[in-house]
Amino acid sequence: MAQEHTKERITIRKREIDTASPVPIYHQIANDIKLLFSIERWAIGSRIPSEQALSEAYGVSRVTLRQALSELEKEGFIKKINGVGSVLSASPTPVAQTLNLPGISESRDPDNPRSNFNAKVLNLQMIGPSKPINEYLGLNDRQSLIYVRRLFLRDEKPVAINMSWLNPQMIPGILEKGMVDNSMTKTLRSYGLRAHSISNTIEPIHCTQAELKLLEIGYNVPILMVSSLSYIESEEPLEFSKTIWRGDRIKFKVNVNREDSPLTK
Repeated sequence: MAQEHTKERITIRKREIDTASPVPIYHQIANDIKLLFSIERWAIGSRIPSEQALSEAYGVSRVTLRQALSELEKEGFIKKINGVGSVLSASPTPVAQTLNLPGISESRDPDNPRSNFNAKVLNLQMIGPSKPINEYLGLNDRQSLIYVRRLFLRDEKPVAINMSWLNPQMIPGILEKGMVDNSMTKTLRSYGLRAHSISNTIEPIHCTQAELKLLEIGYNVPILMVSSLSYIESEEPLEFSKTIWRGDRIKFKVNVNREDSPLTK
């Protein structure tokens, strides 16, 4: 059944596009809009910004912008409604398959114990509220968030970009203290906090040009994003994170019990 559109209009702030990239600009814009959808959890039926607003946000002409919108329309991601404009009509996220995936270690590679796996902090700051993320963390819509962005490196080569959002009331003084050894696990433990359970979702995505530069890869390298929500023992949300992994330098091992696997039903 088709979903009715809402009157809500999405806002997209200034975005970065690499005009020197071999990836067509309109394709970069289309991919970036789909990436924003996965992060912001926009509702199906929401109106996307006007062509003028999008052209200004991406710094491109309307001709180029229309090529991007045409690509999104062909994919069924947006549709045009007379008198309304373009609205989101489908999610680019595939159907989720539930698997038992443990937390990802920040310190070692189990297949290569001699490899050096570490993290570099890119951002550690207080940011304004984000409705979907505040909902994940069980916070009200006005609560500010601690935002941490890190680059994961293996043998000094980038393998992933990690973005974490936390409740500042659970980690007071973090901006002044900084992170312990650039490790989220060690930092949280310094506050007496430890993840008791983690819910993970894995999905293929397209990177922004800025993320491709950080990961030192071209547009043809496969990318996987792991979204994680961790809880302390009392089942209170602890951390929401998204980690963008280079598909050519990472693999995941997942153990599924036969009796619990939908593959055996």
